[in-house]
Amino acid sequence: MAGVSGVIKTDNSEDLESGVAWDLYCLLYGLQNRGQASTKIITQMKNPSNEVYFYDGGIKYTPLRNIRSEDFIYAEKKGNGIVREVFDNKTLLDLYGEAGIGGVSNENIYKSNSLPYRFKMIAVGKDGWIENHLDIKEYLVQKDVPFKKETSEVEAFSKLFHYHYRRYASGKEAMKLCATGGHSAPKIKGNYSALALTPKSIVAVCNGKPIGYLIRDSRVYFASESAGAWSISEEINASNFEENWVDLNPGDIVEIFRDGKTNNVGLDSYLYRDSPDKTRNYESFETDKKVCSFEWAYFARPDSVIYNKEVGLVRKQIGKLLAPKVIKTIQEHGGDIDNCIVVPVLASGNWYAVGLCEETKMTFLPALYKNKYALKSFILDYQEARTREVLMKHIPSVNLLKGKEPILTDDSIVRGTTMRVIVDLVRAKAKPNKVHVVAGFPEKRYACINSPEGRKSLIARDFPLEKIRERIHADSLTYGEHQMWLDVLGKDYCYSCEFRKHENNEK
Repeated sequence: MAGVSGVIKTDNSEDLESGVAWDLYCLLYGLQNRGQASTKIITQMKNPSNEVYFYDGGIKYTPLRNIRSEDFIYAEKKGNGIVREVFDNKTLLDLYGEAGIGGVSNENIYKSNSLPYRFKMIAVGKDGWIENHLDIKEYLVQKDVPFKKETSEVEAFSKLFHYHYRRYASGKEAMKLCATGGHSAPKIKGNYSALALTPKSIVAVCNGKPIGYLIRDSRVYFASESAGAWSISEEINASNFEENWVDLNPGDIVEIFRDGKTNNVGLDSYLYRDSPDKTRNYESFETDKKVCSFEWAYFARPDSVIYNKEVGLVRKQIGKLLAPKVIKTIQEHGGDIDNCIVVPVLASGNWYAVGLCEETKMTFLPALYKNKYALKSFILDYQEARTREVLMKHIPSVNLLKGKEPILTDDSIVRGTTMRVIVDLVRAKAKPNKVHVVAGFPEKRYACINSPEGRKSLIARDFPLEKIRERIHADSLTYGEHQMWLDVLGKDYCYSCEFRKHENNEK
């Protein structure tokens, strides 16, 4: 999981005082939930003055000239940590540029497969997973394209885009060739969304991971999810959100130029707001990819709206649908409903718990406190590190849970190791009568193509429901059901981790 953002000015102004770095910072700050290990910003200034050469401050400056004798400065800053730790006020002021892209990642800056990567005058950042980046490298090496020894997915993407771009000089066409293949070059395989920064434009593509854009004040803002854009303008609110935020569908490509123009039929009129029906047409390509349903289950922020479905409200509705099943399961396992309280497992369980409480009239009690400096445990490499992080992150309220039957409500159960540690921690510290567990998402039996590990790490792969309950040390266990998600979210999204193998999961 990662987050990507982009900003391009469309008024042709090139003054230093109104660059895009602050906007990129705001977007990435709103996408921090998608990556906490590292972050990076790349900005681009056209026809720079000499003054931009004189300050370093940890920023890498690269002057380049294209075949039209236009001069550019590319400014890059990256670092391990969250956004506010890497970028300070001085840094942002010195990231000059009228266009730029940024990213957050759950990998460090030296291992990241997603953070923006610049090759010559092309920079690409992505979210998602590319399965054939080594095949792309092999092809491009034969074309005398240089590569690092340890090739990242985003390096392969950037260099493949550059390979097509220098032949066609159209970002839209280059991105389409990356996605579909052409002229003997391999296509990019996997589920992803991406932004490409060219000398003329920013190009966005959706091929199974969400991405959208917002048009405001002579600028176009791109982000992996809409929560990143709420802080851009005070004028954006619930009443006008749908008029401003545009989600790309799988197979969509859009290219926005520095002057606000685009190759895409109908988008010009939408961009300038002079079309009464605001028609939005895009370049598109054939794809069988669907946006992952886990975006609504866990990945996205609850205040994000993806395809007109607010994430928090989807989770709340799942919680309400789960209520009868939860009551039945607890009673079947000897629980006392009158002694139960609903305890969300931190932020990701909040909205499921709210829905469950509304339907059952049980008490909502946020009795697990979070150490806000802790990392997301699932991104850590080793089980020992994950367990240690969970123990530091979750702090149960001893007095509120003593003698009660807490219903620990979470978004999902993947490995089961985190939930087992939490259940054991609650039992040891708070001395409840029983501990029940509810997971909003159904059993994950097959590895998602965005999983950092394979199917071997999924507890539902090898164990039936009661065995999972025993292994996480819970008194009862209730999962959400596939039909519930179909009823709330719809069928046009990917649910393959529940019931269907992906072609590369079972090698």
